[in-house]
Amino acid sequence: MAPDRSHADEEVTKHLASSQLSLLISPVLPDEKIRSLSMPAHTKSFDELQDLEALGDRYDVREIPMFEKRSTLSNLELFYDLWFVANFSTFSSVHEVTSASQLWSYVGYISLLWLNWFLVSMFDVRFITDSIFERVARTCHLGVMVGFAIVATNFDPDEQTKGVFQGLSLILMFSRLVLATEYLTIIWHIRRFRKGKIALSIVTAFHFFAALVYFGISFCFRNGYNSMAYAAWYVVSLSEAILQLSISLFAKVLSFDGTHLTERLTTLTIIVLGEGVTSIIANIVLIVQNNGWTSETMGVLTSGIATVYIVFLLYFDWMGHHHHLTGFYQLLWSILHFPFHIMLVLFVEGATQFIRWWKILEVQSLAVEFFTVFDKATDGPNGDTATQDVVDQLNGTVQDIWAMYPPTYRSTTIEIEKILANVSTIPNNVWSKDNVNSPYYFQFIQDISDLLVTVINSVFVNFKIDPILDSETQDPSKLQYEALEQTSMRFVLVFQYVFTSAGLSLILMTLMHMIVTKRRWTPLNCVRTGLFLLIGAGLALVCLVSLNFRKQWAYLDSPWLLPTLCIVFFVVLVLTHLPHSPPLFFRRRAPRKGLGGNGAAGASSGNMLATDGMSLDSLACGHVGEDPHGYAGQTHIYTSEAPISHGVDPVYNQGEQAGDNVYGEMRTAIEKRE
Repeated sequence: MAPDRSHADEEVTKHLASSQLSLLISPVLPDEKIRSLSMPAHTKSFDELQDLEALGDRYDVREIPMFEKRSTLSNLELFYDLWFVANFSTFSSVHEVTSASQLWSYVGYISLLWLNWFLVSMFDVRFITDSIFERVARTCHLGVMVGFAIVATNFDPDEQTKGVFQGLSLILMFSRLVLATEYLTIIWHIRRFRKGKIALSIVTAFHFFAALVYFGISFCFRNGYNSMAYAAWYVVSLSEAILQLSISLFAKVLSFDGTHLTERLTTLTIIVLGEGVTSIIANIVLIVQNNGWTSETMGVLTSGIATVYIVFLLYFDWMGHHHHLTGFYQLLWSILHFPFHIMLVLFVEGATQFIRWWKILEVQSLAVEFFTVFDKATDGPNGDTATQDVVDQLNGTVQDIWAMYPPTYRSTTIEIEKILANVSTIPNNVWSKDNVNSPYYFQFIQDISDLLVTVINSVFVNFKIDPILDSETQDPSKLQYEALEQTSMRFVLVFQYVFTSAGLSLILMTLMHMIVTKRRWTPLNCVRTGLFLLIGAGLALVCLVSLNFRKQWAYLDSPWLLPTLCIVFFVVLVLTHLPHSPPLFFRRRAPRKGLGGNGAAGASSGNMLATDGMSLDSLACGHVGEDPHGYAGQTHIYTSEAPISHGVDPVYNQGEQAGDNVYGEMRTAIEKRE
């Protein structure tokens, strides 16, 4: 059980401030501190009640070890998170999603990185200290992060490189060996205790077994062959996490109660959202560099910023009580962050691409001028239009676009010159719609199409999207068209996975909100939560518009992609803060005589001690709970003193004496339980 958090934080601060480091520092609470634990006359801390219960469960200080618990991140943990951020940001910048296979590659890499971070964090929140050994171990974990960064550029399961995949497997092996060594030190620290060593030994052995598996997998990769052995990385890593969480439910020595595990996960959520902000800023820089401000662009940009901010508000509005989670609910809430963070990464990173896409669509509208030149050239009778005039008008349109978005490749300039030279060969007497069957007429249509596609591909490069580089064809006559086709399909893919991941993110946030929620479920809460799930499902199903080609492009060519997401999440935020209705599943109970005498005052203490299926932990002092009588609109803070009423309830003014007896009654209840 957790000792006083403030006391633990002071000890950790003392260790961090120490100028002389020890080789090893035990996270186990010393015997003298355990023996000196005494309850004050007025219990005001939830952790103090846990200490009392823990002491009651132990007939000897050498029975079950008690560990220092911290409520905040240590410096070593925070520094490790910074490396995670750098690794994630680097991979996102060098591994853009341009196809379905690259999407799965992106998800696979982020999943491995997240699971590795989670396994290290589970050790940190329970056992980390500041010693020479832990600093060396932290250096090793940072080395693992460097290894992830090294393989990031060439990580592609569909085009495996032996050195990359073999290296990553060995990196995972090294990470688990470091973790196994750290858990061995904890076993050594509790060697004199009767219980706890078996659970820790199981975890240590499984990490060592995982390291052997990763080592064996490293021999499965070879050049020129794509092995499916890498799938074992995900199976084994996820199994390690699930085993840790499962054993912690039954072994007190591995329990996460009283730790800051939930704090680590909320911090990582901020990191993911922060990457979305970074992407938005990067897109703003691109727009500024390319003189691209229009009213529509500003609206799309505002929607992107607002969407990230609203998701941030929703997450912390819904997860505000995560600190009070314990046991199974804490672990379920924690593991749900794995799919949630993956979906949130895809949602935030992909949605910010819509800003670039809309700006490119605006620039494409300038290229429509080519067809205006075509209409003017073929509108008059034969001989009224000179071929050179047509060439000059087409070249003028090209130069106007290149003045804002200059070509990157010399080959693009050569291609444009070739097209214009081809147009100049058309005789003057064919410029009429009466000559629609002339071979020159079809030649001009083809030249206009070639010109349009080449210029659009050139504009893409200015916005950090290189369709030529991504194209696989070697035929120059098909290169520009295939490049444009691949870029269009990339746009469709981004649209599909962004809306799907946005809907799933909302669904997962709702599920975590249901786990965290402690208040009584009212009709409004039930309807509202169900509505959130339906909105999430509807948002995910928006991608089905891709089944209709015409409707798909009518939507994709509009500026409403990001505003749609922004409006949906804003509606969810508004619904979140609607007023509450009367209870649905909890009926109001009449006041009963209790420990404090007559009336509601006695009922106050009596209801606090009544189990009614509630654990003693839920009756703890020092945290905000709801009115035990069911009076609407009243919230009370239960302490060893008189209940502090935040509402109009004159009955509680009579309960001071009953409140003074709370500590004694709780102590009696604990003794009866034992």
